[in-house]
Amino acid sequence: MDAWLKRKGKLKLASIENMIKWFKDREGKVTYSMNSRLGPNSYDCSSAVYFSLIAGGFLPSGTGIGNTDSLFALEGSLLTAVSRSAVKRGDIFVAGYKGSSGGAAGHTGVFLDNQNIIHCNYTKNGIATTPAEGWMGDYSGLPVYFYRLKGADKYPSTPFDKNVTVIKADWTRWADLDYGSKLGVTKLGSVYKAKSIFTAHGSKYYDLYSDGKFAGYLNVDGAKELKAVSAGDIYVSAKSPNYNIWGNFYFTEKKGNTSKFEDGLVYRAKYKYTLGDGVSYYSLYQKDEWMGYLNTNATMEVPAVSTDDIYVTAINATYNIWGDLYWKEKLGNTSKMSDGIVYKAKYKYTIGNGRTYYSLYRGDSWKGYINASAMRVMNAASFNKKVKINGGPNVYNIWKDFYWSTSAGKNTDAKFVGKVVTAKYSYLLGNDATYYSIYDGDTWIGYIRKGAVTVQ
Repeated sequence: MDAWLKRKGKLKLASIENMIKWFKDREGKVTYSMNSRLGPNSYDCSSAVYFSLIAGGFLPSGTGIGNTDSLFALEGSLLTAVSRSAVKRGDIFVAGYKGSSGGAAGHTGVFLDNQNIIHCNYTKNGIATTPAEGWMGDYSGLPVYFYRLKGADKYPSTPFDKNVTVIKADWTRWADLDYGSKLGVTKLGSVYKAKSIFTAHGSKYYDLYSDGKFAGYLNVDGAKELKAVSAGDIYVSAKSPNYNIWGNFYFTEKKGNTSKFEDGLVYRAKYKYTLGDGVSYYSLYQKDEWMGYLNTNATMEVPAVSTDDIYVTAINATYNIWGDLYWKEKLGNTSKMSDGIVYKAKYKYTIGNGRTYYSLYRGDSWKGYINASAMRVMNAASFNKKVKINGGPNVYNIWKDFYWSTSAGKNTDAKFVGKVVTAKYSYLLGNDATYYSIYDGDTWIGYIRKGAVTVQ
């Protein structure tokens, strides 16, 4: 007779959800009183638990309303002790010293899940949902005992504790597993936390929670596990201003939006989730900071496109060089463009606002990202003329690169003074200085400034 609890009085179906519903129906609507504790407008902690046990069918109607000591006395009959770690929805706690817990010396309430309780308490002046820790009587040093109701485990369950997404619309979310009442119907794509899988009436059911609130039991065929699929740790950029960035899949917590996409909103997409309605979301990061979930329709991938190792030179002195595409880390700027700032641009990235950024290198050393508008491509213009290296009066280096890091010598060196070489190519830097790429026959010598030579 596990499905029914028969005691003195009326026979009634036992339901944890009906017990909790009694509390929820009165939450925020009644006050706390140890003198007027029998309702309907006020209760104390233990009278509220007794009335909820009657409403849930765990005690027959007409049962006398006891206190925490009489609850302790139900241990072994109605109540079975469980450990704190094993506590789940529908379990109750009783705080106090057994035999002397009456009045203000004890406290009791019902667990909504392992971490949250609903109880009638003095501090909130009525029925309220609070965290368990610090609210059960433990705050005053009282011992706390945890119990499971006889009949509460009539349907076996296994832990699950994963997010699921609805794949069947308009399926019933039941308040209890005996189909006593409905909490609503499913909406395609909705996401819930399923803490356990129950077996009842030959079928399996998820117990659903939405943002910590119980949302009912659903046949497992109506939902599927919401799995994180690798998105490849790709750069993505917002391309629309009309989307929210969410802190959960219940869509109750907004972490931001894409309204400033024109500023260049860029993220790393590490994972992708596809909901039961087919809509996908990226899990976004900036460095190690999680930024939230964003509908993939609001984004575009920002791939690294090869530029074939082109030289680029700064033509504007007002741009930053960034250490990331989130615009958080500055590595430098172009304020010294008059010195002739040159880099190798190995890759380019085009983000959602249409701007393009170069990934800059000098040799094998990465230097950062810069807006392509700050740079000009240094194309090698064919020149193919004989030039004589002047011996002065100005002294110029003959460079092996455009980063001004390695010199092949100076125009005033004896081996170069008056030497006639071939200037095969010319390069115009952002500071308007021209450099020739010079050769001695087929042997490349380096880059020399135009002013250091005379065309023959």
